[in-house]
Amino acid sequence: MRRRVIEERHGFPGALRTLGGVGGHLGDPHVVSWAGAILGAFALLALLPLAGARDNTLNLVFVILLSIALAQSWNIAAGYAGQINLGHAAFFGLGALVARTLWIKGVSIALAIPAGAAVAVTFA
Repeated sequence: MRRRVIEERHGFPGALRTLGGVGGHLGDPHVVSWAGAILGAFALLALLPLAGARDNTLNLVFVILLSIALAQSWNIAAGYAGQINLGHAAFFGLGALVARTLWIKGVSIALAIPAGAAVAVTFA
């Protein structure tokens, strides 16, 4: 019954395999190649601060990755779980505000991000 509902929702047979349900989804060669490409891209982005002293490029990449993380959390919460709750966006915004404020004041980004996360967890 559940399989039929998932297949109807996603519009094609075998949707459970693509959702990581039945079958060895993680052993699929396509998944492994995509995972390798994504990890390679992150490794290249880790070298971005060494490429130059321009903070605007680093800031742009940081905002893009932050937006991707927020979009994926919304996809999991509302898309797959079916829970419509905007509370996680409020705590995300609070943590981002604290991290950005600390970063502007001169605190290292490596310390500002955990501080923002700690404030968001405290308020949650």
